[in-house]
Amino acid sequence: MTEEQIFAYLNRSLSNEEMIEVDLWIAKSSENMTYFNELRKKWSAQKKLQYQLEREAKYGSSATKSRQKREIPSEGNNYNSGTTIPEIKKPNKIIIFAFFAGLIALGGAISVFTAVKAEKDSGEYYESEMLELITTDQVDVAFLSDGSSITVYDHSTFYYPSEFEDGDRNVELIGSAYFDIVYDNGNDFIIKLPYDSYVETTDGAVQLTYDDVSGTTEVYVSEGSIKVYNDEEKHRMTQGAFGTFNNITGELELLTEGF
Repeated sequence: MTEEQIFAYLNRSLSNEEMIEVDLWIAKSSENMTYFNELRKKWSAQKKLQYQLEREAKYGSSATKSRQKREIPSEGNNYNSGTTIPEIKKPNKIIIFAFFAGLIALGGAISVFTAVKAEKDSGEYYESEMLELITTDQVDVAFLSDGSSITVYDHSTFYYPSEFEDGDRNVELIGSAYFDIVYDNGNDFIIKLPYDSYVETTDGAVQLTYDDVSGTTEVYVSEGSIKVYNDEEKHRMTQGAFGTFNNITGELELLTEGF
């Protein structure tokens, strides 16, 4: 498998048959997987550099130091055109406390709802409002505050916070993406998928490809190990494992066992 083929695979510019061929080649041996991961890191670094250069050209040299807003460049740069996603600023806790204390002093009845930690069972999944990255006919890369990088493939939507707080790192994917997840003091990285199903890990790399017709997700573990589950069933997949997870029933069909 050549470097050009791997890059075309990561850019999702191959046919469905060619994509499957690369998937099977990667899963064939640990040597193939190691070579793929080396090229993927090289590809991701090039994407990150391209992203930074484009921001500098648009906003000046201070753009890489500022996260005032995240604008996805025009269609000619293989990004979603015309979409600007502002950074969500954290509220000043002192001001908020003073405001509510003042209302309480006046005898006002106040109900304060906070979501400090995600609670999947209660439906309160997010710690804060999320940024949204939408792709159409192109591939985009999201660089998260913990150092993780997410390659979001075409016709997908990815939700993520401008900055992770302490505890679980919660994101959501509708579509397909490649997750390169860094370790963060043992905090779980939890990916919410359609039909309230989840992929969970602390670090590693995993590719998820969702089929909205069948309600299933192809899962390929490139590095590390993951848990994939819903309310019905939970499964563990290790490095090299490739299978199809049914988001509705929770069933997992393993096509390739992990190493």
